[in-house]
Amino acid sequence: MNNPFDITKAVDFTNEQIVQYWVDISDKDGFKNLLKPTSVMPMIILGSKGSGKTHLMRYFSYELQKIKYKEDLKGGLENDKFIGIYVRCSGLNSERFSDKGQSDEIWRSIYAYYWELWLSQISLIIIIDLQKNGIIRITNEQVLVASIIGLLNKKPQNIPNDLRGLVTFFSELQKAVDYEVENCIFNDDGKLHIDNLISPSKITYQLPQLIKEYVPFFKDKIFLYLIDELENISENQQRLIQTLIREKNTACTFRLGARLYGVRTYKTLGSGEENRKGSEFDEVVLDDFLRRTVFYLNR
Repeated sequence: MNNPFDITKAVDFTNEQIVQYWVDISDKDGFKNLLKPTSVMPMIILGSKGSGKTHLMRYFSYELQKIKYKEDLKGGLENDKFIGIYVRCSGLNSERFSDKGQSDEIWRSIYAYYWELWLSQISLIIIIDLQKNGIIRITNEQVLVASIIGLLNKKPQNIPNDLRGLVTFFSELQKAVDYEVENCIFNDDGKLHIDNLISPSKITYQLPQLIKEYVPFFKDKIFLYLIDELENISENQQRLIQTLIREKNTACTFRLGARLYGVRTYKTLGSGEENRKGSEFDEVVLDDFLRRTVFYLNR
């Protein structure tokens, strides 16, 4: 017999287990009303260990939407009005982007570039999956790809023709950054030799806008970026995330997950302006919210 308590961390659950063990609250629309996935106002979700923060955020990801709506994925997404893009900050191995004889300013720039490459691939893979499953049609895919390439600071020599090629292109750029980050201390000059092709937040914001423009299915949908485990990146790196949530548009929104102690700064890149609760973002302390909730409904 399998021990149900062998795995107790939501990060270790399979997607199927996240759905299986999901427990909602009998308050209006449940946790959906708490998360407000279609609101353009960013939200920081704080929770102690075991509070259910990661379970909550994963539940609203595209991977879980596919499972919940396996009988009618298109209908489920039409009803949700969002596509959930879940990422864990620990997935970047962010400790690599520090020291090694480089200044904090240089690392902020490289980390922001790496983030754009990483998140763009995750987002595009979801778009490709929707296309493969017949949920969306992209009649002018080559034009869409050219528009995304147009967001780069410099036009590459070999331009991809389709989304799969674009993912491969971004992946190769990411590998080039990986190599430089790992080997810069062995360079004769001790410097990073990286051609930074993307300005901070440019693809994160503009990719959803372009998808809305070229894919009719997304006309009334929003990209929901679910960025978890904020505590696993440094204060210097968190300034990028604070920059992302400062500007708002109608094509994407952000939900940040962190431990109670996880937010190290509210300062943004550049001028270092600070985001303010209630102005630039809403905040939910999940532990406090759950204490106020009396009834739970197991779906």
